[in-house]
Amino acid sequence: MCASKESVIHTTQQISRLWRAAKWDELRDCFSPGIVQVGPRTKELSRGCDAAIGSYRQFVEGARLTDYHEENFRVEVWPGFALCVYEWRMKYVTDGERRCSSGTDQFLFQEDSARQWTAVWRHLDFWEDKKEE
Repeated sequence: MCASKESVIHTTQQISRLWRAAKWDELRDCFSPGIVQVGPRTKELSRGCDAAIGSYRQFVEGARLTDYHEENFRVEVWPGFALCVYEWRMKYVTDGERRCSSGTDQFLFQEDSARQWTAVWRHLDFWEDKKEE
């Protein structure tokens, strides 16, 4: 895998590590001020860095994550832009209910003059979200 693809995966995994550790100030550095997040059926979920961080914060503060896994990263790189798609699954407890979810995250990154990747678009898609039996 070429270095730029590896750096895109590194940035994507850094976003995951930071939200799970509730490191909101550091997470801010990963997002463009105008990042747009969309969900299933491309419904707009949020617009702007504060709103994106708020969506992660809302989940972390409302649930206790008990398992989280990412796999099958796919990266495409073009001059100045990159797309990273991966599968995730998690188990968590919210309101006393044990749940399991799976899906994909798709990040579109823009490369800045310092050759750092910043997320400008995120598409979150759920394959499954159900009460754990």
